[in-house]
Amino acid sequence: MAEEISSENPERLEALQSPNHEVAKISSSVNELMKKMSKYQEEIHIQNQELTIQKQQLERLARVGELASRLTHNLRTPLTVIKSTTDLLKLTAKDSLDEASLERLDRIKSASENLEKQIEEVLTYVKNKPLDLKNISFKDLINETLKNIDVPNKIQIVRSDDDETIQCDPDKIQVVLMNIISNGIDALEKEGKIYLKISKNNHENIIEIQDDGPGIPSENLEKIFDSLFTTKSSGTGLGLPYCKSVIEQHGGSISVSTKPTTFTIILPKEVISKKIENN
Repeated sequence: MAEEISSENPERLEALQSPNHEVAKISSSVNELMKKMSKYQEEIHIQNQELTIQKQQLERLARVGELASRLTHNLRTPLTVIKSTTDLLKLTAKDSLDEASLERLDRIKSASENLEKQIEEVLTYVKNKPLDLKNISFKDLINETLKNIDVPNKIQIVRSDDDETIQCDPDKIQVVLMNIISNGIDALEKEGKIYLKISKNNHENIIEIQDDGPGIPSENLEKIFDSLFTTKSSGTGLGLPYCKSVIEQHGGSISVSTKPTTFTIILPKEVISKKIENN
């Protein structure tokens, strides 16, 4: 039996057979062990393949990030010139231009602002600054966030009365909230409600952002946090991956469910960092 076991090829394990009853019992146990070893080998092989794919994706993203950072930096100046020139034309020639021309100027400015927004998304994603932690109330965090979002008149932001002190990097978490709320506004198509609430357990703060829109298609649920995945014609596919990166940097997690679309952000009450201030 020992000779048979030692002669087995670990790359191709085969069952051992014996007519002896006692040896057969040992053989049965060894065969079970071999099955488990074979299963483990398959799992290890699959995990190695996944790690290889992840490594290739990270290397690709690193190259894309470096190129995108240079490209977006070079685009900022001409976009600023286009916007300021458009504003100047509207101001100085508004009496001599017809309505169609003024409308074209508005479209130029709108397109420029859209490009600027995408540039900011790319630069924000590429930057990976250390956390600057502060203690801030959820209500104050939401108030500051909503100042930077253009909420249509027919969309209502419903905030719960509950409040908790959150330990976080306010600037980064505001960008996270802005991304998710803005996505909710886009999904509602100018009419509906977005609900913001916070709760807690012994060790964590739990933020929920929900909208009463049509929901996320089930085939997209597992992809929305993947870099460069987007369903928007003008999207970069970097907004939600950045959100995931920031939340994980805080030691937390972010998930999404559909019908209704609900983003759940879990943040630890105490984030490991040396730089903490009271806001």
